[in-house]
Amino acid sequence: MLFNSQLGYKRYLFITLFVIQFFAMAQAAMASEPGKSVQKLTLNDALKRANEKNHQVLIARHKQDQASGQSLESWSGFLPKVTLSETFIRSDDPVAVFGGKLRQGIFNLGDFSGPDGTALTMFMDPNLPKLNNPREFNNFTTAIEVQQPILNFDAILGRFAAASASEGYEYSLKRTQEAIAIQVEKSYFGLILARNKVHAIQKALKSIEAYVGEASAAYNKGLITKADLLSAEVRKAELKEQLLVAENDAKTSADMLRFILRIEGDVEIQPVDSITVEKNLPTVDLNKVPTERTDLKAMDAFERAASRKYKSKWMGWLPRLNAFGRYEWNGDALFDNDGKNWTLGVSAQWNILDGFARLGQTRTESANAEEMKIKYEEAKEKSSVELKQAYRELLSSQKRVLIAETSVKQAEESFRIINQRFREGLERASEFLSREAALTNARLRLMKAKYDFKIAGSQLAFYNGTYKIVE
Repeated sequence: MLFNSQLGYKRYLFITLFVIQFFAMAQAAMASEPGKSVQKLTLNDALKRANEKNHQVLIARHKQDQASGQSLESWSGFLPKVTLSETFIRSDDPVAVFGGKLRQGIFNLGDFSGPDGTALTMFMDPNLPKLNNPREFNNFTTAIEVQQPILNFDAILGRFAAASASEGYEYSLKRTQEAIAIQVEKSYFGLILARNKVHAIQKALKSIEAYVGEASAAYNKGLITKADLLSAEVRKAELKEQLLVAENDAKTSADMLRFILRIEGDVEIQPVDSITVEKNLPTVDLNKVPTERTDLKAMDAFERAASRKYKSKWMGWLPRLNAFGRYEWNGDALFDNDGKNWTLGVSAQWNILDGFARLGQTRTESANAEEMKIKYEEAKEKSSVELKQAYRELLSSQKRVLIAETSVKQAEESFRIINQRFREGLERASEFLSREAALTNARLRLMKAKYDFKIAGSQLAFYNGTYKIVE
């Protein structure tokens, strides 16, 4: 009889374990959501992908390319311009025919009079019929022309202005990459934080659900009051509400991370890294303007560009000196070279009066230069405020981590004592639920404090100009 009872107990235990394992596997399969692919991602991989594919980074990179193109264009005020051309003319205009024959080297005395004319009749005939009324004439001109700037003061300063603007957009690109990297860190670790919260709340909810079952059975037996049972139900509802919020935060963080990284499709991102806390704080000089910040370098370059552009407009009042040269071949067929000639020259040009066009442009650029100067000064002053604020947030989050760690240890010990006394019937259910809630909240606060401390460290480097981009 004892053998049969032991056999039945083992069979019951085996079936129970099998059912528990079956439901655990089913729950895991449901959690993975069929049809959704999983992509494991490290923080470095995420930063590299954002640097390559993020929309804002690509836009900033194209702006930098535009500025580089304008900087390259500004060299036109120094380098020669070479033009190769082929021109065809058919005309009976006396001047065109006369000049065309001279260029081809075929003009003669017969072109002054008729076919039977002599030098004497040509001299005596005042009408010069062939010269005044020539037949149609064809001329092909192949020419190569070179224009070389010699001294253009406005072009010199325009070149410097374009170079400064290109430098500014290069720093702007780096600042955009840094800003996107910060967003990646926030979303990446925010996803880890949200999922850790989900797991912590699920664990607490599982314990409370088990307690509610025990409390319901105890209430039916008259061992606890209705108030104790309702307190357990209220705590269960609170955890369910917190779970919904945490699950929604996890989905939002995942969506934002997919958007920043431009991961298309129904892909579930699984972060590989974890939220770690550094004990040593970086050394920061809070009384010094962080001039190494890429946004301040960009503002400095833009301020220099605006100042040089303004000076370039003023230099436009000065004379310009340019050289030119032309060599051409003329003939009655394409690419013929019956006649050749060349021309060299130097041109000095002084635009003394053009209405108020240049004066208006000069005033506009002057105002723009002053505006950029004020913006640069404002950016430097604001950077000091941002640096101090970031450092205070780092100190605050570090202290919060230490306080939260102590709070978790105390809450765990308090809950252990109350749980033991509650099981022995020495504490009320309300006290047990209160200590459990305090423990769960302490753990959640610790997670949030570690996240804030991690992000605060990156933001301090961002505002101090020491943030490193993952290429």
